[in-house]
Amino acid sequence: MTLRSGSLAFLLMLSSIATQAAAPVVNKVTVNETVTPKTITLTGSGFLTSTVIKLSGTQLTVTGVSASAIVARLPSPLAAGDYLLEAGNSSQITRWNFTYGEVGPQGPAGATGAMGPAGPTGATGPAGPAGPQGLQGMMGLPGEPGATGAAGPAGPQGEQGLQGVQGPQGEPGAPGLLAPGSAIGAMAYWNGTAWVEIPPPQAATDHTLVFRCGSPRWISAAGSGTVGGYKVGDTGPAGGVIFHIADSCPSAVVYEAARVDQNPNPWGQGWGCSGIVVGTQTGVGTGAANTAAIAAAGCAGPSAAAVLAANYSVNGFDDWYLPSRDELLLLFQKWSIVGNKVSCIYYSSSEGAGTSADTNSLALGVWVGDNTPAGGFFRKFSYGNECVGVRAIRSFTVSN
Repeated sequence: MTLRSGSLAFLLMLSSIATQAAAPVVNKVTVNETVTPKTITLTGSGFLTSTVIKLSGTQLTVTGVSASAIVARLPSPLAAGDYLLEAGNSSQITRWNFTYGEVGPQGPAGATGAMGPAGPTGATGPAGPAGPQGLQGMMGLPGEPGATGAAGPAGPQGEQGLQGVQGPQGEPGAPGLLAPGSAIGAMAYWNGTAWVEIPPPQAATDHTLVFRCGSPRWISAAGSGTVGGYKVGDTGPAGGVIFHIADSCPSAVVYEAARVDQNPNPWGQGWGCSGIVVGTQTGVGTGAANTAAIAAAGCAGPSAAAVLAANYSVNGFDDWYLPSRDELLLLFQKWSIVGNKVSCIYYSSSEGAGTSADTNSLALGVWVGDNTPAGGFFRKFSYGNECVGVRAIRSFTVSN
C-alpha cells in the first residue's frame, strides 16, 4: 500500500458559521489486513462524527472516529489498483490518490551452512617431581624467671589544708520569660534569637499545637485546613467562592471565583482578539496579566470575554479577571462547590498557538468542555455560534 505524496491536497477554509466545519488534515494512512473485512485508518486532525470517507466514489462504513483518527471498512474483496480516496464533510473535502497492491508470497528460507570440525585438544604436560621435606629445627631451652623486688615502705599522710575564704555573692539573674501572672498553659519556644511566649487558646474547645511557617500556633478543629483564615469552599471577601489556595510561606495566594457568569447570553460569545497574537501564558497565577495584555492590545470589543471579566464588579471589588488555562482547570475541578454552571464550554484568557494544522494563524482561545473527565479537556477555539460561558475570578495574598 502506498500513498502518493505528490497528490496530497488540503482544503483550508475559515468560516464564522458553526455548521461549516473545516476539512480534515491527514498525516498518515494505514490499512489493516489482519481483520476481515480490511480496515483503513486516517490519522491527523479535524475529524468529526459527520466525516465521510469515500473510495472511488463509494462511501465507506465508519467504525470509529476521534479528533485525531477515523477508521472505516474497505470493500471485500479489494482488488489491487489505483483509487480516489476522499475524506470530508458536507462543506469541505480532502482528496488524494491511493494505490493498493496485494503482498506477494514469502520466498523459501535459505539452507543452513554446515559447521566446521572442532580442532584437536592439546596434550597435558607431565607433573614435575616433589622436592624432599626439610629437617625440623630444634626447640631452644626456656630461660629462668627473674627475682621479684621487695616492696617499699608506705609514706606518711600529709596534713589537711586550710579552707579558703568564701567569695562574694553573684548579681541577681534577669527575670525569666514567663513573668508572674502569665496565663495558665502558656508555652514558649526558641525562635533562633530569643524565647517567645505562646498564649494558650481561649476557647473552651480542643486545640492542636502545630508548627507552621517557622513558628508554633494553636489550631482548633474548626480551623483545621485553613490557610490565612481561608479554606476551599469558604465565601471570599468579595462574596465569591474560594476554589484554590496556593499555599506557601510566609504568605499564600487565595483564588476566589464569581458565583455567576458574566455573559447572560453565551451563544456566539467572542473570546478577545481576532487575527492578533497577544502573547499570553497558561500557568496558575497568569490570568490577571493575560487579561491586562488583551486589554492593552486594544483589539477586544466591549462584549469580548476578557473585557466582560475585567469590568465585573461586586461588593466593592473590581479586581476580577478571566482565568488562565490552568486556573480554569482548577475552577473546573471545583464546579460542584462554585455552582451556577451552564451546559456550555468556558473561555480562558490563554490563547492557542496558531499552527499549520489550523485553518488560520489567529490567536485562539482555549476552552474546557462541561462533561469531560476529571482534569479537564483543552483544545483550540476560533469564533462562531457556540455556547461559551465567561466566569471571572480574583486572587489575593494572605499571611501564612
